[in-house]
Amino acid sequence: MLAKDLFSDNYKHRWPLQKDFPINNDTHDRTVKSVLLGDIATSPDYLIVTGFTSLANLIEIFGTANYQNFLKLRVVLGFEPEIINRKKWPTYNLVTEVKNYWLRQGISIILGGAVLNLIERINSNQFEFRLLDKLHARIYVGRDCSYFIL
Repeated sequence: MLAKDLFSDNYKHRWPLQKDFPINNDTHDRTVKSVLLGDIATSPDYLIVTGFTSLANLIEIFGTANYQNFLKLRVVLGFEPEIINRKKWPTYNLVTEVKNYWLRQGISIILGGAVLNLIERINSNQFEFRLLDKLHARIYVGRDCSYFIL
């Protein structure tokens, strides 16, 4: 039997089910986010480990929706490594780096109902956030699924 190569075989119709292997594919309306939202909606407890630039997504998802079955969210925010190699890396406190990033994006963390809603849930201990320097990952763990995003 002849081996097929990536350039001659048509793989588009043989992907695993989206729930088993989530991918972003605009052509087929497949998004990782839709799978994660479904998992979040059915999980009473959720763990997210991600970079601080994902904070806007967290505000959008958890600051605007009320998940009825949701009891606890734990989030660990790490840093975002730069793809461009540099000779010298400046040293910053992670809290300062996060604040400066969002200010450069034109977003103030004290504005917006979604942000205030998220802060209220943090203050009520329903949501727990931690900052961890030298950490970079995208991990989502719910009741039934775990996703490691590359």
